[in-house]
Amino acid sequence: MAALNQGWKYEVFGEGQSVMIALHGFNNAAGDFRVLLPSLGKKYTIYSFRLPFQNEADDNSTVDAQLTTAELKSMMEQFLERHQINKFSIIGYSLGGRIALQLISDFPGKVESAFLLAPDGLIFERWQKFVVRNKIGTSVYKSILHNPSPFLGMVRLMKKIRLIQPGLAEFIHRSLDTKEKRSLVWKTWAYFNNIHPDIGTVADTINKYTINFHMFFGRHDKVIPPSAGKKISARLDDKNCLHVVEIGHQMIRDKMNEHLIPYVNLK
Repeated sequence: MAALNQGWKYEVFGEGQSVMIALHGFNNAAGDFRVLLPSLGKKYTIYSFRLPFQNEADDNSTVDAQLTTAELKSMMEQFLERHQINKFSIIGYSLGGRIALQLISDFPGKVESAFLLAPDGLIFERWQKFVVRNKIGTSVYKSILHNPSPFLGMVRLMKKIRLIQPGLAEFIHRSLDTKEKRSLVWKTWAYFNNIHPDIGTVADTINKYTINFHMFFGRHDKVIPPSAGKKISARLDDKNCLHVVEIGHQMIRDKMNEHLIPYVNLK
């Protein structure tokens, strides 16, 4: 596994002549994208990045600083120069979708196609910003980190009185049911807190450079629902970019191949 600065490592697979950068989601792994080789592997050589803190080896690491948009751009410039890449495509899932959106606006004219699977970053999450940038929010989350029972009890109550969807409640419980997972959430939020792509800039870039752009959302996804894609799709010239498929939030799976294949060779 090769590595760049900022601790980002990457795997390489696929046999195509075109280049694709792959960015996974929270608590996933770079190798997860191998399941999409049937749809992507013949056209693309895929450089799949392992995001920081999303691996057992990172459990004891700390967040020394938050990643900035300038650092992200510089790191990718280094990667593209190292491999002499002038044009590339990108696929991002969940958290990886937020990073992909930022790269689209950072590298105008270089991105040929973009496939976003349940992408984060389309809606500004004020509560997440409150947790990592506000002293009160940080204090509240750190108390949950050490003693989650009161918070999880509140989530169960909200589920019971139908203030939140059962699927979202289950996702929260799965994400916070161990100290290791709670620590992972905190580290991830803190490290990527500055990466909030400007949707207007992204949309303008897609339109200007006619990027083959497609978003896929799970019809039953309670974490990032299809409605999250409406703001950007309304600003795009291609109104057929938003696709709702019969999948939940976990979209890096074999079933996605059949949904990707019709759009992979459009550009």
